[in-house]
Amino acid sequence: MQTTETTSGTAVTGKKGKKSQTDNSGYEAPKTKNSTADAVAHYMDWAASERSYQFLGYNEIAQSSMGLSRLPRNTSDEVKMVRRAMGRARKILSEKYNRGAVTKVGVGIRATVDDLDRAKHDLTDKAKRLAGAADRYTSTLGAIDAANIPSTGEAGMYKQWVEHGAKELAKRLTSPAFKQALLPPAAAEKDE
Repeated sequence: MQTTETTSGTAVTGKKGKKSQTDNSGYEAPKTKNSTADAVAHYMDWAASERSYQFLGYNEIAQSSMGLSRLPRNTSDEVKMVRRAMGRARKILSEKYNRGAVTKVGVGIRATVDDLDRAKHDLTDKAKRLAGAADRYTSTLGAIDAANIPSTGEAGMYKQWVEHGAKELAKRLTSPAFKQALLPPAAAEKDE
């Protein structure tokens, strides 16, 4: 048996060279029966404290959060279940453990370690999404000709909203001050 260091911890390799488990000594799964999302968030919180900044493979998360004795394949039902629960797990991670999540394609996912880590990764990602949503909002609004919307009944309410409320919001979303406020410090310095 051989032990090797991986991006997600220490993997123990069996006789045939297959990874059989990940060393997460010190981790205790919750005693109560929780949802997959709860178990995943609990494990990611532990990993952020004990193995800071290390990305976790979804198969490792499945093994630890479900208490499996062997490291499952990435195509296994358990790993698919973890991937499906990840959206809810992110929400639990944020609300219960005050942590964000950082994903690195091809490597895995980890929980943020502290407020700086959360600002650098989690908040920056959300700011990028908000900027994209603002662009899509103003683009959609620009494609609507309020003159073609009737002024009576329910249609009249939408016409009023498009002409006033939506256009006012679009002005705010496209203002230089709003766009500048969304930029993280490194990007804001490049723009100045």
